[in-house]
Amino acid sequence: MNSELELRAVAWDESRLDRLRDAMPELLRTHGVSGAAIGFVGDGRLQWAEGFGTSTAGVAISADSLFSAAGLREPVIAALALALARQSSWSLHSPLADVAPQATDWGPVARLTPRQLLSHTAGLAAGSTAPTPSYDAAPGAWQPSGAGYDLLVRTLEAGQNMPLPQLAAEQLFAAAGMSDSRFDAAGNLVTSARDYAKFLQWLLSPEREAATLATLLGVQTTVARQQGLYWGLGWGLERRADTGLTAFHWGADPRFVHLALLDPVRRRALVVLTNAENGLGLLADAVAILDEEPHTLFDFDTDGAEQ
Repeated sequence: MNSELELRAVAWDESRLDRLRDAMPELLRTHGVSGAAIGFVGDGRLQWAEGFGTSTAGVAISADSLFSAAGLREPVIAALALALARQSSWSLHSPLADVAPQATDWGPVARLTPRQLLSHTAGLAAGSTAPTPSYDAAPGAWQPSGAGYDLLVRTLEAGQNMPLPQLAAEQLFAAAGMSDSRFDAAGNLVTSARDYAKFLQWLLSPEREAATLATLLGVQTTVARQQGLYWGLGWGLERRADTGLTAFHWGADPRFVHLALLDPVRRRALVVLTNAENGLGLLADAVAILDEEPHTLFDFDTDGAEQ
């Protein structure tokens, strides 16, 4: 990906959005999903946000209903880390000991970098815990691990002398207008479809430096070359010869599946939050209504996404 992107705002096709709106009740029934919420960013604005169905408790879902984001926290943490790095003397390539002097007491992980943790290339085991996680792959290979993000969060908190909920609120949520989003004390993100769409809109805003997207969406490692799947900083990357780059991320949990997509050139994006573990089929069918070209990201093993 070039260091500078030629951005051109393109709205989502309103007729396709209408088709998706009409299809959602049937998609919920077909895939056994009780509720979902959607947010779309197009033409530089929040183009559409709406909820469908009900929560597992029978409460109507709206665009402002709150969901546990699971792995969708990763793009947010990546954007936060980049913002803090630009205000500091360290970079994403610096060892954690430079980000927070306290990390020198954490053993070998002090030599890891934010870039490695954000791109899942530190070799950390998926089930290990910060600040002393275990390894099950050589550094450089793609090995998704929520422990890497937990370690980075711990480092940012130590270096800034501020807990993640306050850091995110002051450095990101306020700027993006995300009034309903929050991190809990364990580092989990709670958000709504409307608020997460505001985050995507903030990322795509002309006020953001083109270098911001180029940094976050630059290829750091290969996931599945034959499928055109790579990984950046906080984002999965799908490269297609016809339409170029699509950034994506799953939010996977035994209780639900979410998806965020971001088109950095046409400056449009979407987020779909569901409340069922079998929501993957709904996500694939919803995206197919919007884009007739197949996405290899749906062949991606979501078990490899952060749990």
